Amino acid sequence: MALSAFCAGKNCGSIGGEHGRKAMAHSLRLLNLRRDFPTSWSSFLNPTVPSTGNLFEFSMERSLFPRLGQEKTLKITSLGLFARCKVPGSYTVELTTPSTTAKLALSASPNGGLYVAQKDALDIEVTPTAPPAPWKFKLTRSDGGNLQAREVAEVFLVLWYETE
Repeated sequence: MALSAFCAGKNCGSIGGEHGRKAMAHSLRLLNLRRDFPTSWSSFLNPTVPSTGNLFEFSMERSLFPRLGQEKTLKITSLGLFARCKVPGSYTVELTTPSTTAKLALSASPNGGLYVAQKDALDIEVTPTAPPAPWKFKLTRSDGGNLQAREVAEVFLVLWYETE
C-alpha cells in the first residue's frame, strides 16, 4: 500500500518532519504490521504474559526491502507509526531497536481513530551481511493498562531510508 493511498483524503500531518521529507525523496517502505507479521500481531493483541503488555516484536531484515538489490546497505533515517484505534484515548509507544530507544506519544488526528507518532534523525543501518536486528514496539494506553483485544485495528510503520 502506498503512503499516498493510505493518506488519501486524510491530513497525515508532517510525518517525517523536514528530515523525513528529504529522505522521502529517496525511498520509503510501508509495513502493515497486522498483515506483514501475522504471528507477531496475534501475540501483540493477546499477550501470553499480561505483565509484559502489548509488545510487538519483529526482525528488521534486508528481505523487507525486496525492490532493492540485496547487496546494498540502507540507512533508516526516520520512521512514522500510524495506529488505527477503535477506542478514543491517549496512547504511547515505546520503540526499541539495536541503536535507539524512544518513548513517543501518539497524537490523535482528526481522521476518526488514527493516531500518529514520528521519530526523526535516526541512523539505523540494515546491511545485507548482518543478522536480522530485533525491533520492538510496546503500545500502552495513558492509564498504563494493556490494550483490549479489539482496541487496535491496524498499525502501519513507515520507514524513510537512503541507500549507500
